[in-house]
Amino acid sequence: MSLVKYEVFKVVSETMSFSKASVLLNMSQAAVSKSIKTLEEEFGGDLFIRHKQGVELSRFGERVRPEILAVLSQNRRLENLVNTYNNLQTGKLIIGSFTSASALLLPDLIKRYAMEYPNIQIFIKEGHYYEIQKWLEDGIIDIGLLIEEFLEEHERIFLFTDRVKLIAPKKYKLPKEVSIKVIEEYPFIISEHYPNPYMSRIFKKYNVKPNTRYIVKTNQTILAFIEKGLGIALLPESSLLKYETDFDIITLKETIPRKIYLATKKNNLEIPMIKAFWNINLEN
Repeated sequence: MSLVKYEVFKVVSETMSFSKASVLLNMSQAAVSKSIKTLEEEFGGDLFIRHKQGVELSRFGERVRPEILAVLSQNRRLENLVNTYNNLQTGKLIIGSFTSASALLLPDLIKRYAMEYPNIQIFIKEGHYYEIQKWLEDGIIDIGLLIEEFLEEHERIFLFTDRVKLIAPKKYKLPKEVSIKVIEEYPFIISEHYPNPYMSRIFKKYNVKPNTRYIVKTNQTILAFIEKGLGIALLPESSLLKYETDFDIITLKETIPRKIYLATKKNNLEIPMIKAFWNINLEN
């Protein structure tokens, strides 16, 4: 069976859309649909349920997905090992990251590696902590940037300590330093990925119950809401670096760190291409 069809299945199962998958795979939508149909015929069952809004995995699709991901992961490990015997002249390193870490940390991490191994292709796959954690477990990525609460038992290298700030509309005229308790008093804007271990730990530690009014997907949307005076939010300082300050960035009386690490599965370090990236950043 062709691994290309497995790759198509993986991307469709991530995007839940034939059209989005076709863009990512640089294939026509008809070719994506045909590839999935052929795979379903080979497997003898429907992998996806089709509807107007897109697709979703069938029960059969949910059962075979981990096995397909395992095959793709093992195949990539084999390719990387073969590339090693060609003195790391070719290969593909996949790094999972979240947006603020991508901008702040990845350029320097990658620059050192790229200088030593200029022919290794590096692919950055961005997502939220939960997604990066799962991609690492499923073998979709080789290395991930994660915060402390999502590391589990993975190998790790400490990179950076970020600080959480309160972001508020200028019209609220809040003082330059406030207690985290203020999030109980104003409309609070939070990511759709809450609850997660990091934010839950903060709220529990300081015994606060945020007045959650809006749940959105990205930091960019959170900041747009704040600029319109709709509420306040807690965001890591690094996520604010590229934005114009049409809002107030306020220091919290409580010190709330966000520790960022490189993470990988222990057996990934058996692959020289991954180990080389790891060792370069371990030394710095």
